[in-house]
Amino acid sequence: AVLRGAPGPPPTDGGEPPTTLRILAEVRGAGNAVAPKQLTCFGGKREPGETARECAVRELREETGLNVRSAADDDSASGTTKNHTLAFLCALFVNGILIAHFYEYRLDPSHAAYHNSVVGGADDDDTNATTPGGLRLEPGVRAEWAALDDPRWTPWHAAVLEAALGRGDTVATFEDGDRAATLALLQRVPTAAEYADVVQRLTQHEESGPPPSTEASVPPEPPPPPPPQGGGSEPR
Repeated sequence: AVLRGAPGPPPTDGGEPPTTLRILAEVRGAGNAVAPKQLTCFGGKREPGETARECAVRELREETGLNVRSAADDDSASGTTKNHTLAFLCALFVNGILIAHFYEYRLDPSHAAYHNSVVGGADDDDTNATTPGGLRLEPGVRAEWAALDDPRWTPWHAAVLEAALGRGDTVATFEDGDRAATLALLQRVPTAAEYADVVQRLTQHEESGPPPSTEASVPPEPPPPPPPQGGGSEPR
């Protein structure tokens, strides 16, 4: 999930609050096996029986302590991003394969974390899960507000942020030429059984021509556009 804000010191002279767009990012520790010292969005893998949206809501609650609503369940949202709701943002295709759905949550300026540039522990071994920023981060997790063009974003996340927030697209693509590695990711997630037929179809077509549609590789959300013709983290 993309936690969106425009943080900065609150105005002291009655002026307007800061407006520079920032994303609350998890700063991966140096000892992490995946993307050490890089920035990622909060999120994780779907569990069996979950939709991608339900997964995003659960992961935000577990990783940050935020209890968010889904815009899909809020009649007042009318399909658009509203404050305090989680709304569909972007579908990510890696090497032509639909690998993740990203959602957007706009953190309320009244939240304590909004005006703290760094949230959470600074060290990998920090075990204090109650942070001065008002979020309940998991032990050892550090977060900070980062710009869209921060070079520490992982390639997948950089592609999503540039496409969705930079250009307003609902599809982001990342290509590194290693479709085999991307397919292997689908076989290592808790919902791998749901992807078995997709992996088989794609593998069979690797040498016989353009791959078939991968639209079914993630259970449907707001329908993403057709996949592009034709990786970094784990599917989200």
